[in-house]
Parts: sequence; C-alpha cells; structure tokens
Amino acid sequence: MGFQAEEERVAKRVSMYGILVALAFIASYIEILIPFNFSCSGNETWPCKHSGTFSLIHRVLKAGITVSLIRIILVGLTFGNPHSAIYGLSGGILKLYYYVSS
Repeated sequence: MGFQAEEERVAKRVSMYGILVALAFIASYIEILIPFNFSCSGNETWPCKHSGTFSLIHRVLKAGITVSLIRIILVGLTFGNPHSAIYGLSGGILKLYYYVSS
C-alpha cells in the first residue's frame, strides 16, 4: 500500500508539472505574437510571468524553478536559437532570484 501511494503522489506531481509547463509554453507563444521588445533580459508580458508565479506560489520552490527553467529552454530552442535560450535563461535566473529573495 505504501509503495502504491508513493507512486500516485509522484504521478500527480509529474502531471501537475506537465500542465504548468504546457500552460507556460502556450503563454510564451502568445507572448511572441505580441510585438513588445524589451531591452532587458527576462522582461516579459503578463502570461509567462503569471504562470511562473502561479507555480511558485501554489507549489513549492522546486516546482517553480523546474517549470520556469523547462519553459525557458523549450521556448528558446523552439522559437529562437541557442543564444536566445541562454539569454532568456539568464533573465529567468534573475527573475527567480527576485521571487525567492522577496
């Protein structure tokens, strides 16, 4: 019984991470369609910021970091190039540092 309960808990956590990553990925695509260009790395419009904030507030810190990093890497490689992925990753790390420190 204990092993099955642990498997169910892990399955729920993985499925929630998947849903949050999918939500953030769709929000990133919508953000790409909006023609705002900010000069600073990590600045983004509302959809991506709120999907990352949702995972940080309603889940644990590990979930927020995981969802944000997976979203940044997937979006950077899907809609850009490796250099834009690294640029977005630096902004994402700064954003996570801001959320954790405040």
